[in-house]
Amino acid sequence: MSLVAGTVDAGAVSLTWRLDSPAAEVWRHLTSVEHLPEWLGRPRSGGFTSGDKLVVDHGDGYLCTSHIGTVEPGRALDLTWQFPDEPLTHLTLTVETAAAESDESAGRSHLHLHHAGLGDLTASYLPGWITHLTYLEGSLETAPLPLSAFWSLYQTIERLTLAHSPDLPRQQAVDRPRQNFLLSLHETMTEAGGVDLRVAPRTDQPRPVDLS
Repeated sequence: MSLVAGTVDAGAVSLTWRLDSPAAEVWRHLTSVEHLPEWLGRPRSGGFTSGDKLVVDHGDGYLCTSHIGTVEPGRALDLTWQFPDEPLTHLTLTVETAAAESDESAGRSHLHLHHAGLGDLTASYLPGWITHLTYLEGSLETAPLPLSAFWSLYQTIERLTLAHSPDLPRQQAVDRPRQNFLLSLHETMTEAGGVDLRVAPRTDQPRPVDLS
């Protein structure tokens, strides 16, 4: 679990995630259509080139359509995000090299996620993105997490975010009680679905996902 910080304000979710891989590797994985089923959903069409229309199936034909905007290769990606029953929102993903605190931490990177325009959906997207980034981390480490554990993990994270930040619909910093929150996540993540999420075997089956 590598959540560094997160905030919720004015209908937006912002997360910073630490990854034990160089920024260039994280960028390649993040923008790889091949790896999308391991952490987000099954791609139907499109890609991550500026101007593309990316369509991702989040399970049972529930499609998210994204129009890829500005792309700074190796660093940043801006795109729209829309499910059929949700308003159009905007997502920005930025990858950067993390400051090395020691020789052991050299080569790590930070992934910054900012999802704006969520309105009343903010409270559900917060645990949704934390869950997805947990799956991204597993995929990046060539140990994809079991698809069957997704909703158990989501529900666990949802309970913890509400417990530590009960006023999520209003402006609220998730990292204000960050140490207690992250400790609780560390302790309960491996209990989700009764499996050890960090040593889960690879699976090639798509994961049903619904961020709403």
